[in-house]
Amino acid sequence: MQKTRGRPRQFDEQAAKQAVLGVFWEKGFAATSLDDLSKATGMVRPSLYGAFGSKVEMYLMSMDVFLGTLSEVRAGLAASETVEGAFENFLLGMIEVYFSSNTDKQLGCFLVGTAIAQAPSNPEIREALSARLERLNNMLGMTLSSLAPQATKADIDFAVQQGAAVLHSIAVRARAGESREKLSNFAMQSAKFISTLIKA
Repeated sequence: MQKTRGRPRQFDEQAAKQAVLGVFWEKGFAATSLDDLSKATGMVRPSLYGAFGSKVEMYLMSMDVFLGTLSEVRAGLAASETVEGAFENFLLGMIEVYFSSNTDKQLGCFLVGTAIAQAPSNPEIREALSARLERLNNMLGMTLSSLAPQATKADIDFAVQQGAAVLHSIAVRARAGESREKLSNFAMQSAKFISTLIKA
């Protein structure tokens, strides 16, 4: 009898997605092989293809899996009572995500740490990165608009851009090994300063 290809009987989709994310997060897109993904998920190549598509499709999927881990960040924003508190909760919440890896390695931000290298040469990854960074900006911007309804859209947009710039700096420095304490202090100081950009 010919064996059929497909997903293994005990296929756990969510666990497999997390495993794929973990490999890409640690090794980046280019350095990750299909053998790496197969080993991490316990799935043979035909099963991987059947479940998640090509390597690029698996990487794009991992971007959304990463964004799905930000529930605590969203909760922190929702609980914010001031503009400064919103920036602080956003930046500190993201730092927690950057240090949440189950490995002993400090991986920083999945999006900034891995997609930046591929963006110039892969239009699909570049567009996906831009769209997902914009989703983060919108998440922050909506909170700021609700906390400061008197602020102009221009002030909100500029403050969000400054917050994103700080976040990207933190993302790179986290992956480079800077301590949580230093990054947290930088985040709180930045939150205090950026909040002054939104005029009362």
